[in-house]
Amino acid sequence: MVTYFNSIGVSRKDVISSIRRLTESALIENDLRALRLIDDAQAVRITPSGRYYLTYLHRQFPYIDLVMQDTPFFDREVFDEIEPLCEATDMQARFRRCERFLRLYSGQEEEEMVTIEKLGP
Repeated sequence: MVTYFNSIGVSRKDVISSIRRLTESALIENDLRALRLIDDAQAVRITPSGRYYLTYLHRQFPYIDLVMQDTPFFDREVFDEIEPLCEATDMQARFRRCERFLRLYSGQEEEEMVTIEKLGP
């Protein structure tokens, strides 16, 4: 994994940090099945909790609504569009807020993929 992510511009330190965080959150587990031995592991796999997040939860409105609340916004235009909706309790306003959030991050994901493809092997 480290080699692959390194090839698309992700540092070893960032990969290891992500693996550590995913392991500590019980979203992946290593072949040694020991959190304290994470640096000695040779492989990781997704846990049932991780599979639940990946296949179900990440698409659900309540989860997206919570993630949006913890995400920093660096685009002033998007912030100005979402900010008036932040205190909304009306479901239609909350849906609009989440839809705008998803459009923002989908666009950013597409931009990242273009950059990654340019870096390609």
